[in-house]
Amino acid sequence: MKFNINKIKNLVQEKYVMKFVKLAIVLLPPCSGQYPALLQRGFAGIKMLERLILTLQRAGLNEITILSQGSMGDIRKKIEENMANDSRFQAEITWHEQAENKDQEIWQHIQSLIGSQNFLLMNGNMVVTATTIQDFIEQSSQEGVFEQDEIVGLEGPQIKLGNIFLSPSSKLEALKNYIKDLNAQRLENVITLDGPKHFAKLVEDEPTARQTERTFINLHKHYYSQFMDFWVNSYFSLKISSLLVKTSITPNVLTLFGLVIGLFAAWQFSQGDYWGGFLGGLAFVGTAIWDCCDGDVARLKFMESDFGDTLDTTCDNLNNVFAFTGIMIGAAMNSGFLYALIPFILLGVGGSLIFYFIYFPKEGKGSFFHGTWIYDLIQHLASRNFVYIALLFGIFGHMDWFLW
Repeated sequence: MKFNINKIKNLVQEKYVMKFVKLAIVLLPPCSGQYPALLQRGFAGIKMLERLILTLQRAGLNEITILSQGSMGDIRKKIEENMANDSRFQAEITWHEQAENKDQEIWQHIQSLIGSQNFLLMNGNMVVTATTIQDFIEQSSQEGVFEQDEIVGLEGPQIKLGNIFLSPSSKLEALKNYIKDLNAQRLENVITLDGPKHFAKLVEDEPTARQTERTFINLHKHYYSQFMDFWVNSYFSLKISSLLVKTSITPNVLTLFGLVIGLFAAWQFSQGDYWGGFLGGLAFVGTAIWDCCDGDVARLKFMESDFGDTLDTTCDNLNNVFAFTGIMIGAAMNSGFLYALIPFILLGVGGSLIFYFIYFPKEGKGSFFHGTWIYDLIQHLASRNFVYIALLFGIFGHMDWFLW
């Protein structure tokens, strides 16, 4: 499930970031060894450098400068063509190339780019989450780092110190000296981020890339708040999504395919026998797992949209209608039409009220009850944890009891 309130929170964070830092400088080392292949490597469906740019953009940085040592040749050309033809790239992106081993020229170029503003500096072969960048800038601001006119570094359980910095333009020389020899001097200001979504990893070779990709995809389970989504559905969905992101299938197509699974579940339920209830229950659980897949792919490939939200909500409810209708037909075949019709009507009335309170408020699911126990109840009703209850009834051969 997707929550509009999260979109509002992200927009607020992006505006907060832009208030203090607008410019990100991405440093690319000389294009040699395994490095060219890494930049072109598909990483959860997006080439690594392009993923970094989209991440910085999502974090609220609207000016991104790529500074490479030496010519990038065809790699630069391909990446720039991809960005020019991809509507996901909205930030102002510039690319500058410096001669290899001309360290002083590189830093002089950085000085000319930043002017008098604060900036974010990081390596180009990084995989990082937008939440990490946003929280780094926000916490730095809260601790008064920008007022102190000091360099601040970032570290954490999943973040190694020395790869991401915030700095005022006046401290560029000190930052250069620190980066040259990380062990020679101590950085006075360091922000530690230890949340489950805080992740930044330097990728230096193919084995590191494979391990980082697995870890990066798996941490997306923390985007789920419902119990079964977090502990069960995401376990399966992220394995499936790790394959789906490598294809050209869009999240909306995945959402629509979920209806096929839902129709299969309804058909099995309608058989009215033990195996129909059991297989229908498994397929109904499958719709909940698949419902996580479209969200996983949308987040991993930066393809979230309002239309996708609406389509997801619509298909979720259609699958519920399919399932309940199938169960009713199966119960009617065994116990008579009236036995199945009464609970189905009650479910229909209750479901309609739930649908109204969950989806009609403009701000999202039950927003006008926010801060009350009713809001928490609505969030649970909006989840699809009940599919596992349906499966249990199917396992024990009493699918008709689920209607009551």
